[in-house]
Amino acid sequence: MSNPTTTPIAQLQPGTLWSYATTATVHGLACGALEPLTTTHTTLDDRGLRFSLRILNNLRRKTQARQEKPADFNPFLPYDRDLFVADISDTHVCVLNKYNVFDRHLLIITRKFEAQTHWLNEADFFALWIGLRENGGLGFYNGGTDAGASQPHKHLQLVPFPLVPDAAADIHSIPIAHAIDRAEFQATIDGSPIGIAADLPFLHAIAPLDRTWGNNLAIAARETARRYRQALTAIGLPPTGIAQTGAYNLLMTRDWLLVVPRSCESLDSDAGKISINALGFAGTLLAKNEAQRDWLQQRSPLDLLLQVSQPRSIPLGLQ
Repeated sequence: MSNPTTTPIAQLQPGTLWSYATTATVHGLACGALEPLTTTHTTLDDRGLRFSLRILNNLRRKTQARQEKPADFNPFLPYDRDLFVADISDTHVCVLNKYNVFDRHLLIITRKFEAQTHWLNEADFFALWIGLRENGGLGFYNGGTDAGASQPHKHLQLVPFPLVPDAAADIHSIPIAHAIDRAEFQATIDGSPIGIAADLPFLHAIAPLDRTWGNNLAIAARETARRYRQALTAIGLPPTGIAQTGAYNLLMTRDWLLVVPRSCESLDSDAGKISINALGFAGTLLAKNEAQRDWLQQRSPLDLLLQVSQPRSIPLGLQ
């Protein structure tokens, strides 16, 4: 797995990111560059966890826009200046997600092309921590098309709390946060803990983080990259070389990271294909229409997530 030879340089003053995101949102809406996807919201209860289900009101604009672009189109080189939020570091820049479901949904993209199927490195975590240290939020990564990646150019994503409408603006607005609170941990060979949550039936690994790392971005990047590699090893994806050896999702807050290996990108339902990306494993599902909503409401969200991942019968590889 490759790592940068020099420490990245931060280019964003602390405490400014979300105000910049608000300003960029106002501008993006005014000029038409930002096209939010409006949704209605409901919840699904499953084995003590309350999942969030959003139902799209209109997906036709996004589908039409994709059909009009050439197959090799890269929206990040160059990125749309009308969606620009801030320069994050000398290696990453932050833009708004053009077709956003969550308000101020940010994309943290590499300035130079890197493949979305490359392992994350310290420069990636350095940039993500610049966002997370502001006021928290959920960072996530879709590693490969089977994990829900829609663009080949490496980009991490960050959404502010709350994830669920009317919830408190803290980590527990992530539906699976309560499951992670109850996780059990074992020490790796170097003493760092890796855990699993008994409430989650799919294969996964959890690594605790320290939110004070945000005060020293170099330490944050180095330590998070180390925990990330340990968690990947625990789920059977040891990160050797540059290119990933299997699709996976990453979820990350200032307090923990979670990795989940993927077997496929979507579910086949009576109402059409239902795509699942990293946000699905955070406990937030998306239906394209009311028929998909009805189909999802009749099923166990945890069982559906298991169908696109791997069963947790494989023990954690902590060696």
